Amino acid sequence: MARQANDIFPLPNTKVSDPPTFQRPLALLTFSYTPSRTLVFDNSAMRYYKDPPIGARLDRDYENWIKRPEERTRLDALLQCLERDEAKAEAQRAQLVTWRGIMTKYVNDWDLRAMHRNNIVPRIIIAPQEFREGWELNVMLVDGKMFLEEHVSESKLNEKEALSGDQRLFTYYGYAFESYCTTENAPEPEGQAEAPGWGGRVDTNVQWCAVVKTKLSDVRMILGAEVDCVRGEAMLHTAASGH
Repeated sequence: MARQANDIFPLPNTKVSDPPTFQRPLALLTFSYTPSRTLVFDNSAMRYYKDPPIGARLDRDYENWIKRPEERTRLDALLQCLERDEAKAEAQRAQLVTWRGIMTKYVNDWDLRAMHRNNIVPRIIIAPQEFREGWELNVMLVDGKMFLEEHVSESKLNEKEALSGDQRLFTYYGYAFESYCTTENAPEPEGQAEAPGWGGRVDTNVQWCAVVKTKLSDVRMILGAEVDCVRGEAMLHTAASGH
């Protein structure tokens, strides 16, 4: 029998669970990568935010771009951080250690019951756009602590490295915009602002990173992440001292 336009189809009886609580991240320490890609535990690579100029050319200095070769994002730097005095206590309590990018790129939902049942084991649901490409993670469980890092195949690494002319240029646009929006100079006195302009040559070897502690429900996590810039001295104090 043909259905009428005003037929009503009942929705399934589903109960929406409350989202898990998420603790505001608190900085433990910071570190920098130098132009030679050396890891140093200081804020030498930290930059401050400034307003970008109107009508800026995003291809500026493109020919002088110092691009770091594509590489696998390992946990080595983060593990070195866990051995520092600033992070040792939290490292003992943490149940999950990874980069923020792993969380934002892959984690869309958590089976918290499974985490409690297995102590810390999460169910990672990939975002739709990542599902199309496929993905792999390296996972290690050591003394009740889970370590996660992305696994990138050699072919995928080569594909990322071999960008076409337009793809390479469009990738540079993002870095150029960041250069316009950041400066290595400390903030001007209140009421004054640094003149908008070019922030300097783009060198993707240079990075400033923060290591934070947080909690998702009852799961304690330590996350590391690159930070493009801070706004004002107060943000520097937050990152450097954890207060």
